[in-house]
Amino acid sequence: MCGIIGYIGQEQAAPILLDGLKRLEYRGFDSAGVAVRDQAGRIRVVKSCGKLSELSEKINGGRSVFGFCGIGHTRWATHGEPSLVNSHPHVSSDGAVTLVHNGIIENHAELKAMLSQKGYSFLSDTDTEVAANLLACYYERFGEPEFAIAETMKTLRGSFAFGIMFEDDKHTVYAAAKESPLVIGGADDGYYMASDVSAILSHTRRVYYLDNMQLAAVKSDGICFFDAELSPVNKECVEITWDANAAEKCGYEHFLIKEIEEQPRAVSDTLKHYIRDGEIDLSDVGITDEQIKGLERIYMIACGSAYHVAEVARYGREKIAKIPVDTEVA
Repeated sequence: MCGIIGYIGQEQAAPILLDGLKRLEYRGFDSAGVAVRDQAGRIRVVKSCGKLSELSEKINGGRSVFGFCGIGHTRWATHGEPSLVNSHPHVSSDGAVTLVHNGIIENHAELKAMLSQKGYSFLSDTDTEVAANLLACYYERFGEPEFAIAETMKTLRGSFAFGIMFEDDKHTVYAAAKESPLVIGGADDGYYMASDVSAILSHTRRVYYLDNMQLAAVKSDGICFFDAELSPVNKECVEITWDANAAEKCGYEHFLIKEIEEQPRAVSDTLKHYIRDGEIDLSDVGITDEQIKGLERIYMIACGSAYHVAEVARYGREKIAKIPVDTEVA
């Protein structure tokens, strides 16, 4: 599970990016990196394999990389082994585009072949570098970042969330999403981007969620949202009210230990929401007793350890509800 963080504003970006990546550690990763635009407008990329502390040491906790705009990433290898060359951020072969990416691009092989014929070269084994070069190709054609991003979104198959910087667009960070989460938060000192809201809660609780096939141009003093046809989109700001400590280790050595210890409370909190006066009440989710009685079969779709949990739960549900249950691997 990969993580995205981004910032543009009045503060030094690198320490903010490192802090955001640390808050995304629970997702698991094998490499990490940041890209920061310096005061001369150049984008500097620094990557490391292994623990986040290694990246932090490379850039002295962010203090040796100056700039007020940047993007960062934690990677869990899918296409290509864990290595510096495969880690994010990725830069297009012409240097025009720097990009971080969550998700999987299903048609990356055919796009890579097409881009290779056009003269774009590839250093890594990742589908992400294909997206970076495709963006650069469309940017060369259209000359406008928003047009290039929109065309790229329509060309790619699969799911993705992107944080994007263009070499010659010195005042904007771009975000784009298709079937993959991405959130943008606003604060007095600037704007933040993340794949998980927990990564930016220490800076702001006012956020905007990108919906499917939407993109955003994020500047230090404002945001513009668009759909894939580049029609402006008005988005409502959401105020986050839940406790940020829920996403922290809270003194536990590992997130896994924390999750195990939290299970009784998580189950209790879930059940409390649906039990009123000792009776189960599903009115909040719009399911009536008559609908439940009319069910002929239940399907549980899960992956990994969740699939094994579903297998165990299947027998209990069939015994209690007298309804056949099927489990399917997601």
